[in-house]
Amino acid sequence: MKKRETSPLPAFDRRRLKETIHFLTREKQTSEEKDFPERVVQMVEETLATRSEDELPSEVELKTFVVESLHVLNRQDVVAPYLSYCRERESVYQKLQAAVPKNEISASLSNAKILVGPTAQDEYLPWDSIRIAQALEKEGAIPAGIAREVAQEVEKKVLDSGCDTITTALIRELVNSELFLKGHRYYLNKQSLLGIPKFDFNNILYSRHQQTTIQGIASLTEEISRSTLRQYALEEVYSQDAIKAHLSGAIHIEGLGWPVKFFMLSLRPPFDSVFGNFSEPSEWLVAFLADLQKLSSFVTHSVDLYDVDGPHSFLDSTIMRAFFTGISRNFTTSIPCRLILQNSPNAFTESMYQFYQEADKVGKSSFLPHLVVPFKKSSLYSKSLGYTNNVCQMALEMHNVAFLLKQEAFFSKKKDPLAKCVMDSIVIDLVQAACKAGAKQIELFHKEIKNVFGVVVKAHLDKKRFLFNLSQGPLKEFFEEPFQSRYTIEEAFCFLEVSGLPEAVKYLCGQEMHEEEGWETAIQTLACLQDLCQSIEEKHGIQIKMVDYNNQDAAQRFQEIDMARFPELESILPPQPYTAGPHFKDDSPLEIEERLKREGELHRYVSSCVNLKMDNDPEKLKKLLKFAMEETSAIALRIVD
Repeated sequence: MKKRETSPLPAFDRRRLKETIHFLTREKQTSEEKDFPERVVQMVEETLATRSEDELPSEVELKTFVVESLHVLNRQDVVAPYLSYCRERESVYQKLQAAVPKNEISASLSNAKILVGPTAQDEYLPWDSIRIAQALEKEGAIPAGIAREVAQEVEKKVLDSGCDTITTALIRELVNSELFLKGHRYYLNKQSLLGIPKFDFNNILYSRHQQTTIQGIASLTEEISRSTLRQYALEEVYSQDAIKAHLSGAIHIEGLGWPVKFFMLSLRPPFDSVFGNFSEPSEWLVAFLADLQKLSSFVTHSVDLYDVDGPHSFLDSTIMRAFFTGISRNFTTSIPCRLILQNSPNAFTESMYQFYQEADKVGKSSFLPHLVVPFKKSSLYSKSLGYTNNVCQMALEMHNVAFLLKQEAFFSKKKDPLAKCVMDSIVIDLVQAACKAGAKQIELFHKEIKNVFGVVVKAHLDKKRFLFNLSQGPLKEFFEEPFQSRYTIEEAFCFLEVSGLPEAVKYLCGQEMHEEEGWETAIQTLACLQDLCQSIEEKHGIQIKMVDYNNQDAAQRFQEIDMARFPELESILPPQPYTAGPHFKDDSPLEIEERLKREGELHRYVSSCVNLKMDNDPEKLKKLLKFAMEETSAIALRIVD
């Protein structure tokens, strides 16, 4: 076939003609006419077959053959769009000829020579604007007319550039630019590209990132994945209300970087299987640690193990020590593990204490899992006193032990974990809610809390809907054995945390939280949130539980956002991160016993630990534990740095 010199198009290309006809007739095709583009191509080929090789058609003649075929097939409605398309292509060529002297026009400007890559198939493909338009329709649900117009504008820019290769990433940027300039913001959002700028990628790769220390390939891939998934979560997982609230600092969605994971999962080790499927306890332990490691891949915060100190938990000290070793090494580069014990200090905690001492000698004590140890009156009896002393010593040195004073905060009446599956954890910025309401405006403050709580519910439902949609994809393994019978999305909890309670109180009433009006405001605030949680569960079955995970990152982020947004805070609050959880500020003038009493009262509304800083004095710690158990409403107590 005859071709125009330096033509941007071959005179006849079977695939191109078929795609062009399909594109022009897509909106008018019926299910019975899916083969219409192929029929047009076949008729043109039949016409060409009747001519000898010496009678190769020109582009004008080929255009005539296509029009005649459309008439024969009784599709006159396609003739005008086809001719218009041909004129637009000719216009591009004419502009190109006018811009470049004929003897300097490069053959690389030909569509057949402009290569696109890298593509999904890891190869170069010839330039084709039809492919761009089809991708816009398929990927962005963009109407055919807009897609065609954008593709043609992009093609003009590419041809005018004089390049001989172009990347798919650059094509996407040119397409997005056209969508932006033409005011198609809705479609632009659908076309957004997820990824990491090369500068940031190099910082991660070579450990120059200020907030991240990359250690090992697993850490590297995790950081890159988190960055990409966070972008996806902001654009696709959560509603606009939830994202707006997160970005403005009204709330903090803890798992935003891992929308495909749960926040926390609880697990009771199946010790009965020691006597069933495995001939040796060591075989059971290896299988259990493998399942535990697999489970940790679905979690962002922690895996809680319950009843690991039960009567049938371990047969001998050797297996027990192997368990501690496996837990420590498994979670060194993975998700932390907490051991929630059923019994007060006993032989199990003693074995862990000995393990801790040996690990500390080689500088690996920080790898030990966190312990939640029930503290009862019997813990101070002579039979258990030695065990209690050692656990207290570990708590003072390691800061990884919480003493549980009220077991109902963690266990149901049947001794089952209260929250086996926690989907997400969301923190509310109480200071921002107070600033929006205004000083002394307690009623408006509670109204603002209700508004923010509504967004929390939306965010939780967004996450639940997203994970449910993944249950037959990336999360399929999670809903198969051995985990299938333990966790369901329908019963998953949302944890609700608070940040800036004493700071919000200071802004609202001008008093510190330990003062009379300040204390009353703090109680009212937590009671309001508790009522909201109970109401949403009773009316809609949505389980939102108030807890305290001491989220310092959220507290720091809230403080930075609020100080920039509400300048008046500088004269009211000190320039430091907000207080995380239902706690007094670190510089509170309260004596330690009074602090225990006061914060214990707040535990009626929020499951929490009283955080205390104290010297390395086990005897003093035991006295405080006895006082907290007998004289306060505190749920738990822990020693912090």
